[in-house]
Amino acid sequence: MKIVPATTPWLPGSALTIVGEGGTSTLSYGHALLVSLAYVIVAGIVATVAFIRRDVTA
Repeated sequence: MKIVPATTPWLPGSALTIVGEGGTSTLSYGHALLVSLAYVIVAGIVATVAFIRRDVTA
């Protein structure tokens, strides 16, 4: 991926891959787990707000 090399470990796909690998030499398992958890929490909050504000059940 050619976005910005320094930001690659912070992207959700990269963080989840590193969690699956058990960590790498550039990013530890714990750090990747925290980054992944932050993405999951933010996605859950966004989904909850969207569900509450819009009538998506009708």
